[in-house]
Formats: sequence, structure tokens, C-alpha cells
Amino acid sequence: MIGALALASAGCSAGSDIATVEREVERFHEMAADREVDRLYDQSTDEFKRAATPEQFRALLDVIDERLGDVRRTNRQGWHVNYTNAGTVVTLTYDTQFERGRGTERFVYRVDDGVARLLGFHVNSDALNARPAGREEREDADADADGSVRIVRPPAE
Repeated sequence: MIGALALASAGCSAGSDIATVEREVERFHEMAADREVDRLYDQSTDEFKRAATPEQFRALLDVIDERLGDVRRTNRQGWHVNYTNAGTVVTLTYDTQFERGRGTERFVYRVDDGVARLLGFHVNSDALNARPAGREEREDADADADGSVRIVRPPAE
């Protein structure tokens, strides 16, 4: 009985955490479209900030904007909730239709006390391979051969 009660409680919590992160994903798209990149970065987790500088994050979103354009619609394809001592980690995967192509977005958020903060972000799309005419190569963010965008740190000097 106690086990069933704990399982039911976790299920309710997972649904609430997923809903919280879904709202944050909508907010992420709105803020990215409005070029509020610094606010997005400032509100992310410390782990995210250790993985990328504000300039690298801005460059990543610039590449996505240049090659894919605005988000037209999203359809959630999957979710995963992981309860850890460091907090709840929620991963949501979306099939996203952008202005100039389709892609898969994966958002990872840490949820603490009902507040979700960005922990990771990844986009994969064949349209990322196409470089817009007249655009120079970016040094700090670029598309991989498989069409995914990642943050690339410059080599240590």
C-alpha cells in the first residue's frame, strides 16, 4: 500500500514537472524569437553556464535563427523525468517545424520547488547543414555534419 501510494505520488509530481517545463519551453521559444538571449542565459543553471559562455549561447541561437528561422509549431515526441538528490531533471523532445525546415529539439530542465531552469538544449536538423548565402563561418557555434548544433569552445592558447 505504501509503495503504491509513493508511486502514485511520483506520477502526479512527474505530470506537474512536465507541465512546468512545457511552459518554460514555450517561454524559451518566445524569448529566443524576441532575442532575449541574455535573459535566457541568466536564468539557466550553473551547469549550463559552465558549459557555454553567453557569447557561445548567443552564437548557437544565431545559427539556428539564420538557418532554420522562427519556430512555427512544435509537437512533443517524448519525455523523461529523473529524480535525483540534486533535483528533478525533466527532458522533453519536440518535433519542431521551423520557418525553413523541420528539426528535433531536446530541452533539459532542472525543476526545484516548481521552478524550472535550463540545464541543456540541443537541436538536430538537416536544414542546419545549409549555410545561408553570403554568411561567414561562425567560430564559436556551428552545425555538425549530422545536422546538429553544438557549442564549440575555441582551443586553449
